[in-house]
Amino acid sequence: MVDWQQITRHARRQDGAVSLGQLRLAGMTDDQVLRACATGRLHRRHRGVFVVGSDVPTRHGRLWAASLAAGPGAWLYGLTALELLGLRPPAGDAIHLGAPTRRRTRGAVVLHEASRVEARHLWRRRGMAVAFPPLALLGAAPSLDDDALAVLVANAVARRMTAPPRMLAAAEHVLRHPGVPALRRVVAAELADPGHGRTHAEMVARFLALLRALPGLPPYRRNEPLHLAEDHVVVPDVWFPGPRVWLELESRTWHEQRRAMDRDRRKDQRAAALGVVVFRITWQQLLHEWERVARDLLAVLAR
Repeated sequence: MVDWQQITRHARRQDGAVSLGQLRLAGMTDDQVLRACATGRLHRRHRGVFVVGSDVPTRHGRLWAASLAAGPGAWLYGLTALELLGLRPPAGDAIHLGAPTRRRTRGAVVLHEASRVEARHLWRRRGMAVAFPPLALLGAAPSLDDDALAVLVANAVARRMTAPPRMLAAAEHVLRHPGVPALRRVVAAELADPGHGRTHAEMVARFLALLRALPGLPPYRRNEPLHLAEDHVVVPDVWFPGPRVWLELESRTWHEQRRAMDRDRRKDQRAAALGVVVFRITWQQLLHEWERVARDLLAVLAR
């Protein structure tokens, strides 16, 4: 007798996907599987993998189905792993998996044949094995340009999911991987960025010492809420109420700034609509271009 409750439990845990082995353990014969497919109770997704109920599985259901189809020891890899780790949004239907052996799959499933990875290099998300961030970044690197890869690296570092030394160690572990050169370049650039390893408080202290030395400076306030709209309040690092200039210190690294660019541009646009000038200063400018920045700032304040 078929135990549909057991099948339902598997489907709930695996976002609707079940393997042929799980169906057999629940008492289904191959003929019963075929009849269930004919009646629409099951839908074949890959060889030996089915979706219960709906023939249009969710994105996570497709990931589960692909993982089951790739067989034991498979893990989500590259761009797909970064998606499930929350480091990038879903992009297209392609599903990237690492697996010790190559199997036949259907649809846009890309299998990367690789030897088994150590358990400590695999994380779990929604019950699925996922390459940890350094390995996921290595897998994604061959299909990305350096700028796109750098944004993902900065995102992972900012969320404390990895660190430059761990990424370099992962690259050393798989020297022949095609993603190693790109990841090394990006990590080297991240380490060389003037903002790397520095805190916002450190930047504020250094900036204020330089700011107070400028001649003819109008009154300013620090950390005072500024209402850009009824539902949107910001706290500028420095606010000059007379000339209506909002001074923002960008303590993030360059690639972290790229990641936050859209959010910052929205704030700038709201400020401009209220006649507020946003003047942004980066670590690079503070350390190496202060004379030019100071001239420009004084010109803006004098308008």
